[in-house]
Amino acid sequence: MRRFALMLVLAPLTVAPAVGESLLSPLSPPGWSDLDSAAAAVGFWVNGDRLCQIPYDPVALEALIQQTAALWGVSVAAVKRDAPKWGDRFAPNVTRDTCRKARQQAKRLGIL
Repeated sequence: MRRFALMLVLAPLTVAPAVGESLLSPLSPPGWSDLDSAAAAVGFWVNGDRLCQIPYDPVALEALIQQTAALWGVSVAAVKRDAPKWGDRFAPNVTRDTCRKARQQAKRLGIL
């Protein structure tokens, strides 16, 4: 029974990379690539740094960026290249409430 349960978990992990998309792809908005989704997530932290002056721990933030890229199945370099563009795109929507939520998220993630 354990082997069957393990196969149910591992099968999608081995098939998804062969198809060329991450397991998270279905969570992306329509028309977004995996890179778009990963870079948009990192763009949130870019805005936290630029607009909210959140003092991120650089080592912890780098690790989280690498983890985000790995989860979406894209390169870290590509995410770092595109994240500022996504940060710029979302910058007009940053409010005091957004900064408060970003600071809370940073505490939860341990990247302060």
